[in-house]
Amino acid sequence: MVNSALVDRIVYPSQTVDPSTRLPIVIVDSTALPPPQAVGYEELVKAAIKRLPQTNYALLFFACGAPNKPSWSWVAQTYAMLERPVRKRVRKIYVVHESWWVRTITQMLRGVVSAKFKSKIVHVSSLSQLAQLIDMTVINVRPKVYVHNLKIESSITIPRHPTPVFGMRIDHRDGLFDVPSLWTDCLDFLRVTAPVTRGVFCRTDRTDLLAILRDCYDRSQVVDLDDYGAILTACLVKLYLYELPEPVLPTSKLPLPMKDSVDYTVAVFQGLPSWAQYLLYSLTEILASVVVHGSRTLHNATTIAQQVAPGLCGRASREQLAIGVRYTRNLVENWPSVSKAVRVRLPHTYSHSRHSSVNDNLMVSKQRQPNPPPSPLRNLSKKNVSSPELRKDPFADPIAPEQLQTRATSDPSLPFEEPKVMGPPPVPPKATVLKPIENTSRPEVKPKPKVKPLKPEKPEPRRFGPRAKSVSSTRRGKMVAELAKLYEDKSHAAQVLVDLERSRRA
Repeated sequence: MVNSALVDRIVYPSQTVDPSTRLPIVIVDSTALPPPQAVGYEELVKAAIKRLPQTNYALLFFACGAPNKPSWSWVAQTYAMLERPVRKRVRKIYVVHESWWVRTITQMLRGVVSAKFKSKIVHVSSLSQLAQLIDMTVINVRPKVYVHNLKIESSITIPRHPTPVFGMRIDHRDGLFDVPSLWTDCLDFLRVTAPVTRGVFCRTDRTDLLAILRDCYDRSQVVDLDDYGAILTACLVKLYLYELPEPVLPTSKLPLPMKDSVDYTVAVFQGLPSWAQYLLYSLTEILASVVVHGSRTLHNATTIAQQVAPGLCGRASREQLAIGVRYTRNLVENWPSVSKAVRVRLPHTYSHSRHSSVNDNLMVSKQRQPNPPPSPLRNLSKKNVSSPELRKDPFADPIAPEQLQTRATSDPSLPFEEPKVMGPPPVPPKATVLKPIENTSRPEVKPKPKVKPLKPEKPEPRRFGPRAKSVSSTRRGKMVAELAKLYEDKSHAAQVLVDLERSRRA
Protein backbone atom coordinates (compact mmCIF):
# COMPACT_ATOMS: atom_id res chain seq x y z
CA MET A 1 0.00 0.00 0.00
CA VAL A 2 1.46 3.33 -1.09
CA ASN A 3 1.46 6.16 1.44
CA SER A 4 -0.81 8.97 0.25
CA ALA A 5 1.36 11.60 1.97
CA LEU A 6 4.33 10.41 -0.09
CA VAL A 7 2.37 10.73 -3.32
CA ASP A 8 1.23 14.23 -2.33
CA ARG A 9 4.85 15.29 -1.95
CA ILE A 10 5.75 13.91 -5.38
CA VAL A 11 2.77 15.24 -7.37
CA TYR A 12 0.98 18.39 -6.23
CA PRO A 13 -0.75 21.34 -7.92
CA SER A 14 0.50 24.92 -8.02
CA GLN A 15 -1.21 28.30 -7.64
CA THR A 16 -0.22 29.64 -11.03
CA VAL A 17 -0.74 28.95 -14.72
CA ASP A 18 1.55 28.64 -17.70
CA PRO A 19 1.69 32.05 -19.49
CA SER A 20 2.01 30.50 -22.96
CA THR A 21 -0.79 27.92 -22.73
CA ARG A 22 -2.96 29.53 -19.98
CA LEU A 23 -3.18 26.09 -18.36
CA PRO A 24 -2.68 25.13 -14.69
CA ILE A 25 0.74 23.85 -13.70
CA VAL A 26 1.18 20.50 -11.95
CA ILE A 27 4.50 19.90 -10.17
CA VAL A 28 6.41 16.62 -10.07
CA ASP A 29 9.28 16.67 -7.56
CA SER A 30 11.91 13.96 -8.01
CA THR A 31 13.54 14.80 -4.67
CA ALA A 32 10.59 13.14 -2.93
CA LEU A 33 11.00 9.86 -4.82
CA PRO A 34 11.91 7.00 -2.47
CA PRO A 35 14.72 4.54 -3.25
CA PRO A 36 13.72 1.90 -5.84
CA GLN A 37 13.96 -0.91 -3.30
CA ALA A 38 11.81 0.89 -0.69
CA VAL A 39 8.42 0.82 -2.43
CA GLY A 40 6.83 -0.73 -5.48
CA TYR A 41 7.20 1.79 -8.28
CA GLU A 42 4.29 0.33 -10.22
CA GLU A 43 1.86 1.09 -7.39
CA LEU A 44 3.49 4.49 -6.91
CA VAL A 45 2.96 5.40 -10.56
CA LYS A 46 -0.68 4.35 -10.47
CA ALA A 47 -1.28 6.47 -7.37
CA ALA A 48 0.53 9.44 -8.94
CA ILE A 49 -1.54 9.23 -12.13
CA LYS A 50 -4.70 9.56 -10.06
CA ARG A 51 -3.40 12.92 -8.78
CA LEU A 52 -3.20 14.32 -12.32
CA PRO A 53 -6.10 16.53 -13.46
CA GLN A 54 -8.64 15.30 -15.98
CA THR A 55 -8.20 18.44 -18.10
CA ASN A 56 -5.26 19.83 -20.06
CA TYR A 57 -2.35 21.05 -17.95
CA ALA A 58 1.35 21.96 -17.99
CA LEU A 59 3.91 19.88 -16.12
CA LEU A 60 6.80 21.26 -14.04
CA PHE A 61 9.37 18.55 -13.33
CA PHE A 62 12.16 19.19 -10.81
CA ALA A 63 14.76 16.65 -11.89
CA CYS A 64 17.54 17.78 -9.49
CA GLY A 65 19.95 15.19 -10.80
CA ALA A 66 17.44 12.39 -10.03
CA PRO A 67 18.79 11.42 -6.57
CA ASN A 68 16.80 8.15 -6.53
CA LYS A 69 16.72 7.45 -10.25
CA PRO A 70 14.99 4.27 -11.39
CA SER A 71 16.29 1.90 -14.04
CA TRP A 72 15.92 2.31 -17.79
CA SER A 73 13.41 -0.49 -18.07
CA TRP A 74 11.25 1.02 -15.34
CA VAL A 75 11.03 4.32 -17.24
CA ALA A 76 9.95 2.54 -20.41
CA GLN A 77 7.38 0.46 -18.53
CA THR A 78 6.06 3.56 -16.78
CA TYR A 79 5.54 5.37 -20.06
CA ALA A 80 3.80 2.28 -21.44
CA MET A 81 1.43 2.39 -18.45
CA LEU A 82 0.28 5.90 -19.37
CA GLU A 83 -2.86 5.80 -21.45
CA ARG A 84 -3.13 7.93 -24.56
CA PRO A 85 -5.61 10.46 -23.04
CA VAL A 86 -3.24 10.98 -20.10
CA ARG A 87 -0.33 11.74 -22.44
CA LYS A 88 -2.44 14.04 -24.59
CA ARG A 89 -3.46 16.22 -21.65
CA VAL A 90 0.13 17.32 -21.08
CA ARG A 91 0.53 20.43 -23.24
CA LYS A 92 3.91 21.60 -21.96
CA ILE A 93 6.72 20.17 -19.84
CA TYR A 94 9.29 22.26 -17.97
CA VAL A 95 12.30 20.13 -17.01
CA VAL A 96 14.32 21.95 -14.32
CA HIS A 97 17.82 20.92 -13.21
CA GLU A 98 18.02 18.10 -15.69
CA SER A 99 21.02 15.79 -15.61
CA TRP A 100 22.58 13.56 -18.23
CA TRP A 101 20.30 10.73 -17.14
CA VAL A 102 17.11 12.82 -17.52
CA ARG A 103 18.16 14.19 -20.92
CA THR A 104 18.92 10.65 -22.11
CA ILE A 105 15.47 9.49 -21.04
CA THR A 106 13.79 12.35 -22.90
CA GLN A 107 15.84 11.67 -26.01
CA MET A 108 14.87 8.01 -25.83
CA LEU A 109 11.17 8.81 -25.54
CA ARG A 110 11.28 11.18 -28.51
CA GLY A 111 11.72 8.22 -30.82
CA VAL A 112 8.49 6.65 -29.62
CA VAL A 113 6.04 9.49 -29.12
CA SER A 114 4.74 11.86 -31.77
CA ALA A 115 6.76 14.68 -33.28
CA LYS A 116 4.86 17.21 -31.13
CA PHE A 117 6.53 15.85 -28.02
CA LYS A 118 9.78 17.66 -28.84
CA SER A 119 8.06 21.04 -28.94
CA LYS A 120 6.40 20.43 -25.57
CA ILE A 121 9.65 20.10 -23.59
CA VAL A 122 11.39 23.21 -22.26
CA HIS A 123 14.80 22.62 -20.66
CA VAL A 124 15.51 24.96 -17.72
CA SER A 125 18.95 25.02 -16.13
CA SER A 126 18.28 27.09 -12.97
CA LEU A 127 15.51 28.63 -10.90
CA SER A 128 16.44 32.10 -12.15
CA GLN A 129 15.78 30.95 -15.70
CA LEU A 130 12.50 29.40 -14.55
CA ALA A 131 11.47 32.75 -13.04
CA GLN A 132 11.84 34.32 -16.49
CA LEU A 133 9.29 31.86 -17.90
CA ILE A 134 6.65 31.54 -15.15
CA ASP A 135 5.80 33.19 -11.84
CA MET A 136 7.98 31.10 -9.57
CA THR A 137 7.06 33.00 -6.40
CA VAL A 138 3.66 31.27 -6.15
CA ILE A 139 5.16 27.77 -6.46
CA ASN A 140 6.01 25.77 -3.37
CA VAL A 141 9.59 24.70 -4.03
CA ARG A 142 11.05 22.08 -1.71
CA PRO A 143 14.25 22.79 0.27
CA LYS A 144 16.21 20.05 -1.56
CA VAL A 145 15.53 21.82 -4.85
CA TYR A 146 16.98 25.05 -3.44
CA VAL A 147 20.03 23.21 -2.11
CA HIS A 148 20.66 21.68 -5.54
CA ASN A 149 20.19 25.07 -7.19
CA LEU A 150 23.02 26.49 -5.04
CA LYS A 151 25.38 24.24 -6.99
CA ILE A 152 24.40 26.09 -10.16
CA GLU A 153 23.95 29.70 -9.01
CA SER A 154 24.64 31.60 -5.81
CA SER A 155 21.37 33.57 -5.78
CA ILE A 156 17.99 33.53 -7.48
CA THR A 157 17.01 36.51 -9.62
CA ILE A 158 13.38 37.26 -10.46
CA PRO A 159 12.09 39.84 -12.96
CA ARG A 160 10.29 42.04 -10.42
CA HIS A 161 11.74 43.71 -7.33
CA PRO A 162 9.59 43.12 -4.23
CA THR A 163 10.18 45.01 -1.02
CA PRO A 164 12.47 42.98 1.26
CA VAL A 165 11.44 41.94 4.76
CA PHE A 166 14.69 41.66 6.69
CA GLY A 167 16.43 44.83 7.77
CA MET A 168 13.36 47.00 7.11
CA ARG A 169 11.97 49.42 9.67
CA ILE A 170 8.45 48.76 10.98
CA ASP A 171 6.24 51.67 9.94
CA HIS A 172 4.49 53.13 12.97
CA ARG A 173 2.67 56.44 13.43
CA ASP A 174 0.20 57.53 16.11
CA GLY A 175 0.16 54.05 17.62
CA LEU A 176 -0.65 52.36 14.29
CA PHE A 177 1.86 49.97 12.80
CA ASP A 178 2.20 47.14 10.30
CA VAL A 179 4.02 43.83 10.63
CA PRO A 180 5.01 41.52 7.76
CA SER A 181 3.32 38.20 7.18
CA LEU A 182 6.60 36.50 8.12
CA TRP A 183 5.90 37.29 11.78
CA THR A 184 2.38 35.90 11.85
CA ASP A 185 3.27 32.85 9.73
CA CYS A 186 6.22 31.86 11.90
CA LEU A 187 4.51 32.46 15.23
CA ASP A 188 1.38 30.57 14.21
CA PHE A 189 3.61 27.65 13.26
CA LEU A 190 5.65 27.85 16.47
CA ARG A 191 2.59 27.94 18.72
CA VAL A 192 1.92 24.35 17.66
CA THR A 193 5.41 22.94 17.11
CA ALA A 194 7.67 24.78 19.59
CA PRO A 195 6.31 23.21 22.83
CA VAL A 196 7.04 19.71 21.48
CA THR A 197 10.40 20.36 19.80
CA ARG A 198 13.63 19.63 21.61
CA GLY A 199 16.16 22.45 21.57
CA VAL A 200 13.88 24.95 19.85
CA PHE A 201 15.26 28.53 19.57
CA CYS A 202 18.81 27.15 19.73
CA ARG A 203 21.36 27.69 16.99
CA THR A 204 21.16 25.51 13.91
CA ASP A 205 23.90 23.92 11.86
CA ARG A 206 21.89 24.23 8.63
CA THR A 207 22.88 27.78 7.84
CA ASP A 208 22.30 27.07 4.15
CA LEU A 209 18.62 26.30 4.73
CA LEU A 210 18.29 29.35 6.98
CA ALA A 211 19.67 31.56 4.19
CA ILE A 212 17.31 29.90 1.70
CA LEU A 213 14.32 30.52 3.97
CA ARG A 214 15.31 34.16 4.45
CA ASP A 215 15.70 34.72 0.70
CA CYS A 216 12.27 33.17 0.13
CA TYR A 217 10.58 35.78 2.32
CA ASP A 218 12.65 38.61 0.85
CA ARG A 219 11.68 37.37 -2.61
CA SER A 220 7.96 37.06 -1.67
CA GLN A 221 8.07 33.31 -2.26
CA VAL A 222 5.40 30.86 -1.15
CA VAL A 223 6.86 28.85 1.76
CA ASP A 224 5.67 25.72 3.53
CA LEU A 225 7.23 25.86 7.00
CA ASP A 226 6.55 22.15 7.50
CA ASP A 227 9.42 21.50 5.09
CA TYR A 228 11.86 23.38 7.35
CA GLY A 229 10.73 22.52 10.87
CA ALA A 230 10.40 24.39 14.15
CA ILE A 231 14.13 24.92 14.82
CA LEU A 232 14.77 26.70 11.51
CA THR A 233 11.57 28.72 11.89
CA ALA A 234 12.61 29.86 15.38
CA CYS A 235 16.06 30.81 14.07
CA LEU A 236 14.38 32.82 11.32
CA VAL A 237 12.39 34.75 13.94
CA LYS A 238 15.56 35.54 15.89
CA LEU A 239 17.31 36.66 12.71
CA TYR A 240 14.42 38.96 11.82
CA LEU A 241 14.49 40.57 15.26
CA TYR A 242 18.26 40.98 15.20
CA GLU A 243 18.27 42.77 11.83
CA LEU A 244 15.59 45.31 12.73
CA PRO A 245 17.00 48.87 12.53
CA GLU A 246 15.38 49.63 15.91
CA PRO A 247 15.73 46.90 18.56
CA VAL A 248 12.59 45.61 20.23
CA LEU A 249 14.15 45.81 23.70
CA PRO A 250 16.77 48.58 23.76
CA THR A 251 18.87 48.55 26.90
CA SER A 252 18.35 52.31 27.25
CA LYS A 253 14.75 51.54 28.23
CA LEU A 254 15.91 49.39 31.18
CA PRO A 255 16.51 51.71 34.15
CA LEU A 256 19.19 50.73 36.64
CA PRO A 257 19.30 49.26 39.17
CA MET A 258 17.23 46.40 37.80
CA LYS A 259 14.56 44.68 39.85
CA ASP A 260 13.06 41.23 39.46
CA SER A 261 9.61 42.34 40.59
CA VAL A 262 6.45 42.23 38.49
CA ASP A 263 5.91 45.99 38.82
CA TYR A 264 9.34 46.76 37.37
CA THR A 265 8.79 44.31 34.50
CA VAL A 266 5.37 45.79 33.70
CA ALA A 267 6.68 49.37 33.86
CA VAL A 268 9.47 48.63 31.39
CA PHE A 269 7.07 46.79 29.09
CA GLN A 270 4.61 49.69 29.02
CA GLY A 271 7.43 52.12 28.25
CA LEU A 272 8.17 50.44 24.92
CA PRO A 273 6.62 51.59 21.61
CA SER A 274 3.36 49.97 20.58
CA TRP A 275 4.95 47.91 17.80
CA ALA A 276 7.66 46.63 20.18
CA GLN A 277 5.04 45.74 22.78
CA TYR A 278 3.16 43.62 20.25
CA LEU A 279 6.27 41.76 19.04
CA LEU A 280 7.45 41.11 22.59
CA TYR A 281 3.98 40.07 23.78
CA SER A 282 3.34 37.57 20.98
CA LEU A 283 6.84 36.09 21.28
CA THR A 284 6.79 35.78 25.07
CA GLU A 285 3.58 33.75 24.87
CA ILE A 286 5.47 31.07 22.94
CA LEU A 287 8.55 31.31 25.18
CA ALA A 288 6.44 30.75 28.28
CA SER A 289 4.83 27.72 26.64
CA VAL A 290 8.26 26.32 25.79
CA VAL A 291 9.35 26.68 29.43
CA VAL A 292 6.16 25.00 30.69
CA HIS A 293 6.95 21.98 28.50
CA GLY A 294 10.59 21.97 29.60
CA SER A 295 10.64 18.18 29.92
CA ARG A 296 10.37 18.00 26.12
CA THR A 297 12.09 21.19 25.04
CA LEU A 298 14.90 20.99 27.65
CA HIS A 299 14.51 24.74 28.31
CA ASN A 300 14.00 26.86 31.41
CA ALA A 301 13.55 30.61 31.75
CA THR A 302 17.29 31.26 31.83
CA THR A 303 18.26 29.14 28.82
CA ILE A 304 15.43 30.44 26.65
CA ALA A 305 16.34 34.03 27.58
CA GLN A 306 19.96 33.45 26.61
CA GLN A 307 18.87 32.28 23.15
CA VAL A 308 16.34 35.05 22.45
CA ALA A 309 17.83 38.15 24.13
CA PRO A 310 20.49 38.80 21.42
CA GLY A 311 17.71 39.20 18.86
CA LEU A 312 15.62 41.43 21.13
CA CYS A 313 18.49 43.74 22.13
CA GLY A 314 20.04 43.97 18.67
CA ARG A 315 23.67 44.98 18.33
CA ALA A 316 24.44 45.42 22.02
CA SER A 317 27.64 45.00 24.02
CA ARG A 318 28.26 42.10 26.37
CA GLU A 319 27.30 44.13 29.45
CA GLN A 320 24.13 45.42 27.80
CA LEU A 321 23.27 41.92 26.62
CA ALA A 322 23.52 40.61 30.18
CA ILE A 323 20.94 43.20 31.25
CA GLY A 324 18.65 42.14 28.39
CA VAL A 325 18.98 38.46 29.31
CA ARG A 326 17.98 39.20 32.90
CA TYR A 327 14.90 41.20 31.90
CA THR A 328 13.83 38.53 29.38
CA ARG A 329 14.16 35.86 32.05
CA ASN A 330 12.00 37.88 34.47
CA LEU A 331 9.46 38.48 31.73
CA VAL A 332 9.13 34.75 31.00
CA GLU A 333 8.99 33.75 34.66
CA ASN A 334 6.38 36.38 35.56
CA TRP A 335 4.43 36.10 32.32
CA PRO A 336 1.10 34.94 33.87
CA SER A 337 1.02 38.11 35.98
CA VAL A 338 2.50 40.44 33.35
CA SER A 339 0.09 39.32 30.61
CA LYS A 340 -2.88 40.31 32.80
CA ALA A 341 -1.47 43.75 33.60
CA VAL A 342 -0.60 44.90 30.07
CA ARG A 343 -2.71 45.58 27.00
CA VAL A 344 -1.23 45.66 23.53
CA ARG A 345 -2.60 47.07 20.31
CA LEU A 346 -3.03 44.67 17.41
CA PRO A 347 -1.24 45.53 14.16
CA HIS A 348 -2.27 45.49 10.53
CA THR A 349 -0.59 42.47 8.97
CA TYR A 350 0.59 43.01 5.42
CA SER A 351 2.05 40.45 3.07
CA HIS A 352 5.25 40.98 1.14
CA SER A 353 4.75 37.59 -0.41
CA ARG A 354 2.26 38.30 -3.13
CA HIS A 355 1.44 41.57 -4.86
CA SER A 356 3.63 44.10 -3.07
CA SER A 357 6.02 46.18 -5.11
CA VAL A 358 8.15 49.26 -4.72
CA ASN A 359 5.48 51.51 -6.23
CA ASP A 360 2.76 50.11 -3.96
CA ASN A 361 4.85 50.71 -0.86
CA LEU A 362 5.64 54.23 -1.97
CA MET A 363 1.93 54.95 -2.39
CA VAL A 364 1.17 53.59 1.08
CA SER A 365 3.94 55.65 2.66
CA LYS A 366 2.68 58.79 0.91
CA GLN A 367 -0.81 58.22 2.28
CA ARG A 368 0.46 57.88 5.84
CA GLN A 369 2.84 60.83 5.87
CA PRO A 370 1.41 64.37 6.13
CA ASN A 371 1.90 66.69 3.21
CA PRO A 372 5.15 68.68 3.54
CA PRO A 373 4.99 72.48 3.68
CA PRO A 374 5.21 74.17 0.29
CA SER A 375 8.71 75.09 -0.73
CA PRO A 376 9.45 78.48 -2.29
CA LEU A 377 11.01 76.65 -5.23
CA ARG A 378 7.58 75.20 -6.08
CA ASN A 379 5.83 78.59 -6.52
CA LEU A 380 6.40 78.51 -10.28
CA SER A 381 4.50 75.28 -10.85
CA LYS A 382 1.52 75.19 -13.21
CA LYS A 383 -0.97 75.28 -10.33
CA ASN A 384 0.58 78.38 -8.70
CA VAL A 385 1.16 80.41 -11.89
CA SER A 386 -1.69 82.91 -12.38
CA SER A 387 -0.14 85.56 -14.62
CA PRO A 388 -0.77 85.06 -18.36
CA GLU A 389 2.74 86.33 -19.09
CA LEU A 390 4.24 83.48 -17.04
CA ARG A 391 1.98 80.89 -18.61
CA LYS A 392 2.98 82.00 -22.10
CA ASP A 393 5.52 79.89 -23.88
CA PRO A 394 8.79 81.87 -23.97
CA PHE A 395 9.80 80.18 -27.21
CA ALA A 396 6.53 80.76 -29.03
CA ASP A 397 7.39 84.07 -30.80
CA PRO A 398 10.94 85.10 -31.72
CA ILE A 399 12.10 88.50 -30.46
CA ALA A 400 13.44 90.96 -33.00
CA PRO A 401 16.70 92.86 -32.36
CA GLU A 402 14.76 96.18 -32.38
CA GLN A 403 12.66 94.93 -29.46
CA LEU A 404 15.80 94.07 -27.52
CA GLN A 405 17.12 97.60 -28.01
CA THR A 406 13.77 99.12 -27.05
CA ARG A 407 13.54 97.06 -23.89
CA ALA A 408 17.10 97.92 -22.92
CA THR A 409 16.67 101.70 -23.44
CA SER A 410 13.20 101.95 -21.91
CA ASP A 411 14.76 102.48 -18.49
CA PRO A 412 16.87 105.70 -18.50
CA SER A 413 18.77 104.60 -15.42
CA LEU A 414 20.34 101.71 -17.29
CA PRO A 415 23.24 102.66 -19.58
CA PHE A 416 23.03 101.37 -23.08
CA GLU A 417 26.07 100.07 -24.85
CA GLU A 418 26.11 98.71 -28.33
CA PRO A 419 27.27 95.15 -28.41
CA LYS A 420 30.79 94.64 -29.62
CA VAL A 421 30.89 92.23 -32.50
CA MET A 422 34.05 90.17 -32.68
CA GLY A 423 35.70 89.91 -36.04
CA PRO A 424 36.68 86.71 -37.77
CA PRO A 425 39.55 84.75 -36.26
CA PRO A 426 43.03 85.36 -37.73
CA VAL A 427 44.15 83.05 -40.47
CA PRO A 428 46.96 80.81 -39.24
CA PRO A 429 50.23 80.97 -41.21
CA LYS A 430 51.02 78.23 -43.62
CA ALA A 431 53.14 75.46 -42.22
CA THR A 432 56.64 75.21 -43.61
CA VAL A 433 57.59 71.76 -44.82
CA LEU A 434 61.24 70.97 -44.12
CA LYS A 435 63.09 68.68 -46.47
CA PRO A 436 65.48 66.13 -45.01
CA ILE A 437 69.17 66.98 -45.36
CA GLU A 438 71.17 64.42 -47.19
CA ASN A 439 74.13 63.19 -45.18
CA THR A 440 76.88 62.30 -47.60
CA SER A 441 79.50 61.72 -44.95
CA ARG A 442 77.91 58.50 -43.64
CA PRO A 443 78.81 55.43 -45.71
CA GLU A 444 76.09 53.37 -47.21
CA VAL A 445 75.07 50.37 -45.17
CA LYS A 446 74.20 47.36 -47.23
CA PRO A 447 71.26 45.32 -45.93
CA LYS A 448 72.15 41.98 -44.49
CA PRO A 449 70.86 39.00 -46.35
CA LYS A 450 67.89 37.32 -44.75
CA VAL A 451 68.73 34.00 -43.22
CA LYS A 452 65.91 31.51 -42.95
CA PRO A 453 65.77 29.73 -39.60
CA LEU A 454 66.41 26.06 -39.63
CA LYS A 455 63.33 23.94 -39.16
CA PRO A 456 63.55 21.49 -36.29
CA GLU A 457 63.76 17.93 -37.36
CA LYS A 458 60.65 15.90 -36.77
CA PRO A 459 61.12 13.12 -34.28
CA GLU A 460 60.83 9.64 -35.57
CA PRO A 461 57.37 8.12 -35.08
CA ARG A 462 57.12 5.71 -32.24
CA ARG A 463 56.70 2.14 -33.26
CA PHE A 464 54.56 1.31 -30.26
CA GLY A 465 51.89 3.38 -28.52
CA PRO A 466 51.77 4.27 -24.83
CA ARG A 467 51.53 1.35 -22.55
CA ALA A 468 48.04 0.84 -21.14
CA LYS A 469 47.49 0.89 -17.42
CA SER A 470 46.91 -2.48 -15.91
CA VAL A 471 43.57 -3.17 -14.24
CA SER A 472 43.20 -5.67 -11.47
CA SER A 473 41.11 -8.73 -12.10
CA THR A 474 38.63 -7.85 -9.34
CA ARG A 475 37.98 -4.40 -10.72
CA ARG A 476 37.79 -5.78 -14.25
CA GLY A 477 35.14 -8.23 -13.13
CA LYS A 478 33.05 -5.46 -11.55
CA MET A 479 33.25 -3.38 -14.71
CA VAL A 480 32.14 -6.30 -16.84
CA ALA A 481 29.24 -6.97 -14.47
CA GLU A 482 28.10 -3.33 -14.58
CA LEU A 483 28.31 -3.25 -18.37
CA ALA A 484 26.34 -6.47 -18.60
CA LYS A 485 23.65 -5.09 -16.30
CA LEU A 486 23.46 -1.85 -18.27
CA TYR A 487 23.21 -3.78 -21.54
CA GLU A 488 20.44 -5.94 -20.10
CA ASP A 489 18.45 -2.90 -18.94
CA LYS A 490 18.82 -1.17 -22.29
CA SER A 491 17.82 -4.31 -24.17
CA HIS A 492 14.75 -4.73 -22.01
CA ALA A 493 13.84 -1.06 -22.43
CA ALA A 494 14.30 -1.28 -26.19
CA GLN A 495 12.04 -4.31 -26.35
CA VAL A 496 9.34 -2.48 -24.40
CA LEU A 497 9.60 0.48 -26.76
CA VAL A 498 9.33 -1.78 -29.81
CA ASP A 499 6.22 -3.43 -28.39
CA LEU A 500 4.77 -0.02 -27.64
CA GLU A 501 5.46 1.15 -31.20
CA ARG A 502 3.80 -1.95 -32.64
CA SER A 503 0.72 -1.52 -30.47
CA ARG A 504 0.45 2.10 -31.49
CA ARG A 505 0.64 1.30 -35.20
CA ALA A 506 -1.90 -1.49 -34.78
